[in-house]
Amino acid sequence: MALANHQQILIMIELLWVILDKKLLTTKFIMNLSIVDDKLQIEFTFKEQLLAVRLNKLWQISLAHIEQVTIAEPQSNWRELRAPGSFVPGVIKAGTYYTNRGKEFWYVNRETNYLTIQLRDESYKRIILTIDDNESWQQRLAQIIAA
Repeated sequence: MALANHQQILIMIELLWVILDKKLLTTKFIMNLSIVDDKLQIEFTFKEQLLAVRLNKLWQISLAHIEQVTIAEPQSNWRELRAPGSFVPGVIKAGTYYTNRGKEFWYVNRETNYLTIQLRDESYKRIILTIDDNESWQQRLAQIIAA
């Protein structure tokens, strides 16, 4: 019985890989960041929702809950527990991760233009993204939280 379940899981993983194929996994992310009513709003595409196993298209975080914003490469290691999410080494890391720092949301690819948002009073401790305009978002959010 356990062997049958294991085989079913392997088949599902193979099917998922075929569905997502390398082209999807290596495309640029087009999530949209904006500031709406004193909240940082992150809007995910359907593909991004699928890879991150995220049910909601919109995620709003109170600007008052943002402690720090950096563009430095974030710390990551093999001891992180992914639940739920996607991970293909060197290609994509997306979804919820439980680390020694707490619960984190990652949506990064092989690019190095990181935006790490440190939070307080939220269920997630950090949000780590790779976005094209990471430096301008870091400056913009840093100015807002400094005020």
